Order: sequence, then structure tokens, then C-alpha cells
Amino acid sequence: MVGSGFALRRSGYRRFALAIGLLVHDEIPTSASSLTVPTQVQTIQEALDARPDTVYVQPGRYAETPVVSHPSVLIGLRGGADPDRPVVEGLWFVTAPLLQTLHFFMHNLEFTGEVHIRNDEPAFFEFSACRFRRGFFEWSRYLETEWLRFTGCELEGEAWVAADGFCVLDSCVIRGQVIAGDGNCRLVVRRCLFEGSGSGRGLDLRVSSIHSATIESCTIERYESGIIVTAEDSMLIRNSVVRECGLGIHAASYHLLIEGNLVEGCSGFGIQTYSNKLKLLENRVLACGWDGMIAVTGDEAVIVGNVAAGNALNGLRLGVDDYFIKVHVINNTFVRNQQAGILSGGGSVPLSYPGPEYRMAHNVSAFNGTYGLQWIDSSATVSGCNAWFGNGQRSVGGGEPSPTDVLIEPRFCDAENGDYRLQGRSQLLGWEGCGRIGALGMGCDSTSSAVYVSRFEAGRNGATVRVSWQLNGGLGSEDAWVERSEQSDGPWSRIQGKRARENGIVTEFDETALLDRVYWYRMVGMLAGTPTVLTAARWVGRGISPTFRLELSGPNPAGGPTTMRFALPSPSEVELDVFDIQGRKVSSLVRGFFPAGEHAVEWNGRHASGLYIVRYRYPGGQETRRLIRTS
Repeated sequence: MVGSGFALRRSGYRRFALAIGLLVHDEIPTSASSLTVPTQVQTIQEALDARPDTVYVQPGRYAETPVVSHPSVLIGLRGGADPDRPVVEGLWFVTAPLLQTLHFFMHNLEFTGEVHIRNDEPAFFEFSACRFRRGFFEWSRYLETEWLRFTGCELEGEAWVAADGFCVLDSCVIRGQVIAGDGNCRLVVRRCLFEGSGSGRGLDLRVSSIHSATIESCTIERYESGIIVTAEDSMLIRNSVVRECGLGIHAASYHLLIEGNLVEGCSGFGIQTYSNKLKLLENRVLACGWDGMIAVTGDEAVIVGNVAAGNALNGLRLGVDDYFIKVHVINNTFVRNQQAGILSGGGSVPLSYPGPEYRMAHNVSAFNGTYGLQWIDSSATVSGCNAWFGNGQRSVGGGEPSPTDVLIEPRFCDAENGDYRLQGRSQLLGWEGCGRIGALGMGCDSTSSAVYVSRFEAGRNGATVRVSWQLNGGLGSEDAWVERSEQSDGPWSRIQGKRARENGIVTEFDETALLDRVYWYRMVGMLAGTPTVLTAARWVGRGISPTFRLELSGPNPAGGPTTMRFALPSPSEVELDVFDIQGRKVSSLVRGFFPAGEHAVEWNGRHASGLYIVRYRYPGGQETRRLIRTS
């Protein structure tokens, strides 16, 4: 939750409408005050010094490093062959003491040199569709930047991002390191691709900790460390992939939720956490060079639905750092780790003290090198309904199995290839008195065979889920279909989506999927007149959580009416207004209380040609979009 002080500082933003969305400029609009480089003035610096509302820059190479000191909107135009947008040597922001909140917006520019911010004034900085080839550095002596956002940008080299408020990276490609700060930074990283080269840290801090962090739907590959973040208040890491890094995810925060991530092939630990309020939910940690997951808590930990397999040490290592701790380890699967499936013990408090309370229930721990579960101290508590099988030394070390534990083979669908879902004949799907045991439900039946299906993949594209599959032969596509469930063990229903075919690959689009739901998908075919499950189920995590959102439908620039769509995650009082470039309100479209969901309103646009700002205000914040009107 953003503090009230920060909300008050943001009020200056409402007096000057800067864009937060992507905008493609294919022609020069008319605005209240603008200059175009080089047709009206020769250099970008000359245009900025004239202080128009907007500076437009034609495609080309500009051998200059402009210095920006006053509020500016700098937009690169598209066109030409090489380059197809403005390429500038660098950029410096050295803000003037104007005793007001400053606003800067940069769009569609490429910088061959470094970009620096040296800012001692309250300011908002927005970069859209820009490329930074030599790094970005916010190194203000007295940090006053209240908002720093990158949308659809490419960042190479080091990117030092800092704000006394929100630091946002959305839909960016990073080929270097992102180093965040300072202490009051609210870091948000969504839909970003980090492409490393084997060195450095994908996402790191330049201070010991920040205020909070949200990392969603990102892919981070080939770094010495993937994510190394400590937050004082809260942190969310969800639906992200960390692959082939030295260390995977290191996260520490008072409130910490790590959900639906894949960490694979890291040479160190997969996920290492410390939190007073910890939730580890539905993660997969595979083939890492140390412990799969390390969870240390100072109050309570909930560890549910995870898979840790093929790791060089333990699947899960637990520790406590205070007395009277509660640790819940439920419905997880630990397979083929070289030491124990679960190692319970560690932290600063000896487990012989009677305070820590453990609940271990409905877990599968099989084919591990030493124990299914190893207790450091036998006085620690354990519940039951766990399945131990094929572990190297004993089922449970440092204690005895619970009377309700079972010693039976799990019957995974394809453990050799990393599919730890259960066959239809597995007794763990419904053991008497226990119900389902393990993280994953039924993924195949005993007659399923890879002979029919050579490819089966599922993933999100926004809210829509794309399911792609290819048959080996012996079965026609008209005799095969995709089924969906909200639970790994059903019930299942056939999806009725559009199909596309290319090079023998069939792609189905599940447009009925909801953004905030987890789904499982499987292939089913008609064999000998009987519907038969052909593949293990594929898990698809949640998308970005539903939130307040503003979208413009139709062309932009636009010559006719424009439809504006706004979404609410819960019933709220909202406002939707249109401003000209001078900040004057020209139309009030929405004002009042609306139910949750998506709504639409049309603006007739019967105003002069030029640049307009659409502002959507809701409890706790606002979004703005730019709209160009043409005659």
C-alpha cells in the first residue's frame, strides 16, 4: 500500500498529463506549441532551449548529447530506412530549480551513449519505446525523483533505476543489469525479458533494501544471479522464469509471496527466501546445483504445491529464526534430489526448543539420495499422509514416519523426462483417509503414450491461453482435442476455441480463460472408440493481476470518435477526463461510482486537431494516455 505522503506528492502529476502508454507517431500532429528537428531548428538542444510543449525529431543520426533542464516532451518520429528513428549520442537531465514538480516524457529515441539523470527536484520521468545502448544512470545526489518508468524499451549495459516512489519497467528487453534503489523505491517489473551473457546480476539493488517489489511474468536467463532483492515491506514474484543462472531467486521481505515460477538449471540454489510472512506456492525448481528451495521464516511459512526435482542437494531446506514459528509444508513433490527431499532444520533457533510447529502433510518425496524427510531434531512435529518411496537411506531420518504416511510407488507419468504428474492408476490420487498426495494430480492414464503426440505446449498471451500440439500419426486432428481444468485432477471440459494450423502444428486459443485463474490443459483423443488422455497436463499460471486499466480503442491518430475502455477490479468511484496539451480540461466523460469489470465510453472529439491527454483517476492512483486528433 502506497503511503499517504507519496500519494500527496503525486498530486502534481495530475496537473500535467504525461503519457504512460505506448504511442506510435507516423506523422507530425499539431499542438499548442511544438518544434521539429531539423526542419524548423537544426539541433535537439536548440529545440529544447526554446522550451516548446513538444519537440519532434525526424529520423536520422544526431551527433549531440542534449542537456534537458526544463519540463519536456521529446518524441522521435518514424520513417526512413537507416536509421528509421532518431539516433542520439546521449542525453543528460540536469533539472532547474523551478519550485514545482517537473515532468519529462521521451518516446521512440535511440541513444548510442549513456543517459544520465542528475535531479534534485520533484520530478516524473517516462521513457517509451526507447533504446539505451550504453546504459542508464539515475545518480542524483539528493534523490527527489518521484516516478521513473520504462515501457517497451531496450536497455543494454547497466541500468541504475532509482526513485523516491515508483520505479517501473514494463514490457522491456534488458541485455545487461538492472540495479534498483533507493530505500523508498517501489519497484515494479512486469513482462520483461532479461538476456544475460553469463555474468552480472539480472535484477539487483544498489542499497541494502528498498520499500517493496513486484516482479511478474518475466524471463531471466544466463546471469551469475537472476533476482537478488530485499524489501522492507512486501514483495511479490509471480509467473516468472529464471533459467541457467548461477543463483536463481534470492528474496527477503516481511511479507513475501513467490508463486508460479519456474527456476531451472541454475548452478547454485534455485529459490532462497527469508520472510516473517512467507508463501511459496506452485513453483517448480529443477536441476539446480545446490538446494532447490531454502525457506527461512521468523513467524509463519506456507509452502504448498511446489515441485523440486533433480537438485544437487536437498529439494527443500527449512529454517526458523524465532520461537513459536508455524511452518506448513503441504501437497508438494520432491523427486530425485541428491540428498534429502526435505531437510527440516536450521536458522538461529535450535529445533529442540518446543516452540516451532511443523505441519508436514500430503507430500510426495521419492527417489532422493538420502531421506524423504530428514529431521535435524526428532522433537519437531509432523502430521502425516505423506508418501515416501525409493529414497537412498530411509524414508524419514532423525525420526519415524507418521502412522498415516504411506510407502508406495507414486507412478509418475514420465519421471525420466521431468513429468511428475500422476498416472490414472496411481494410488496417491485418492489414498484412503488422505485424499490426493503430492503437488500434481492426474496427468495421464496408464494407456497414454507419446507415440501419438510429439508436441504439446500451453502458455498465456495476455488473458488468452495458446495451446499448441502436433500429432505423430495414427490419429487425425479431428479425433483429438484439448481439455481444461482449474484443478490438476479435474473436472475437465473441452475448450471451444479457434484453431490455426501451420507446418503440421495446431494452435488452439482459449479465449474464455480468466486472467486471475490457474489452469491445467491436456490432450485427449478417440482411440478405439474411447476418449483417451494422450498427454500429461500442462500447467498455466495466472496472468498479471486484474487492476485499474485504461485503453484507447481504434486508430491513433484518429479523425473520428474514439472509444475509451476502463477497467475496475472492484466497485469504485472513478473519473475520466480529456485535457489539451496546456492542461485545460476539454471534456469530462465519466464521473461517479462504477461496478467492477470493463466499461466503455465514446468521445466525439469535436475539437481542434492536436495532442490530447486522457486521464483515468481511481482510488489510489491514475493512468493517462495520449491521443492525437486529426482534422
